[in-house]
Amino acid sequence: MATRDAHVAIETYVHQIRWTQSRLNRVQAVALDVKRSQEDLSLVLGCEQMALQLRSALECLAYATLATNRSAYLAARPDGDKDWHARRILRDIEAVNPNFYPWPFTIRMDATGTHLDDADNHHLTRDLFVEAYESAGELLHAPSPFRPEIDYRAKAVLLEKWAKLATTLLLNHVVELPGHGFVIANVEPKTAICNAQLAEPLEGSYVIKR
Repeated sequence: MATRDAHVAIETYVHQIRWTQSRLNRVQAVALDVKRSQEDLSLVLGCEQMALQLRSALECLAYATLATNRSAYLAARPDGDKDWHARRILRDIEAVNPNFYPWPFTIRMDATGTHLDDADNHHLTRDLFVEAYESAGELLHAPSPFRPEIDYRAKAVLLEKWAKLATTLLLNHVVELPGHGFVIANVEPKTAICNAQLAEPLEGSYVIKR
């Protein structure tokens, strides 16, 4: 049975993932306006808003498991919120919690129990996380007049694609909460409602194949 601390940790994780999905939903909502936009100013501002929300969503996703453990969070982020390098962020989090990144799964049931197998759908891999984070960051500052012109429509298509891939990643996933074990979670995209419960890998009725 989960302890009170474990319940608090799960609630904290769920809260973080709800924020993550809400931001991903915002990216996709703004994408609809951007597609209809006929004015350059509306296109640029919309695209910049998409980039900001996507980048914030990715940060929220990356640090979600550490939000449940203050010492783990501080170990991964000793300088506070001052690191915006995607690969370094993932490296530092992984050093504290190797199983921080959501593992997407599908459910298979047989006579031996309920099994969680690798999802074969398209989702935001760690490599795509880095690509999306860095690309979104390019739109967080006013562009230099001496750099090549940005194709905002093409950029908006990419930002929307990454938001959708991140949404797929979170649909059904497993992560580890430092000090509490593995958690099985699922997210309803439209409402951003997240449900989660503790799981015991390779024990009981769940078999987690990694």
